[in-house]
Amino acid sequence: MYEIGAADVSSNMLKNLVHEESTGKDVANYMTCANNGLNVLAVAMGKFTAIFKINMQTKKLEELQKFETDFSPIDACTNTLRWSSDNGGLAAGGEDKLVRLYKVAAPNDFKSPLKMVCELGGGHHEAINDIDISPNKTLLVSSGNDSQACVYDLRKKALVKKLTFRDKEYRDARGNTDDSNFTIRGCVFSGSSIFLLASKVRYKSFIVEFSINPSSTGSISFVPSSVVYVHDNGGTGLNLSPDGSQFAVTTNDGFIKIVEKDSSKVVLA
Repeated sequence: MYEIGAADVSSNMLKNLVHEESTGKDVANYMTCANNGLNVLAVAMGKFTAIFKINMQTKKLEELQKFETDFSPIDACTNTLRWSSDNGGLAAGGEDKLVRLYKVAAPNDFKSPLKMVCELGGGHHEAINDIDISPNKTLLVSSGNDSQACVYDLRKKALVKKLTFRDKEYRDARGNTDDSNFTIRGCVFSGSSIFLLASKVRYKSFIVEFSINPSSTGSISFVPSSVVYVHDNGGTGLNLSPDGSQFAVTTNDGFIKIVEKDSSKVVLA
């Protein structure tokens, strides 16, 4: 049903190390680049988030600010970050199961303290592992270790839908049916859809598409529209290329798979 292919990779890709620099005593466990070519990074470092600027002349990182973004009483950790499309806001999620939205003080001013504008709760009952913000900044989706993705309306600052996935053909180690939902390990907006990475360790991973359908009354429905099998084991992350044409899927057994969005073909594994 699916075509599996492989592409040649140039041997000199990512060959030269330009610079390396310690982030201090806090371990950097996640980072995201600002959009539109800005040399700014948001880096999750335990319960903190640090904003760095890349100085292209000195090839060094300049820490602009650092603030707490996860407040779990046990093992607090920020797991994921996402800039809005215009870099005017930053979303953070982690072990305390809440999404926090921060506002940049002024366009391209990443040195002034970011202001927290809201907390989005009521969705997850386990840690959040990924976040994305729609291009028009009206919706936010988060995925969690509780086997669901939560969609929030940013205009209302409210949860509007929970999305899940399961495979009726799945059987446990004893051959019994298992109706449990798959873990959602990634989420991304593209076009008028939300794409999720649904994963079951030692079984399969799928990219699942939900079409976003606004109604004339202002409500929004999310309709399952496609399922693409991408790997025969658990997946760990989902990303979309800058041009929106390809997905990258990472797996827990050491693979990176590139999937064409339009054709649903795995073109590199």
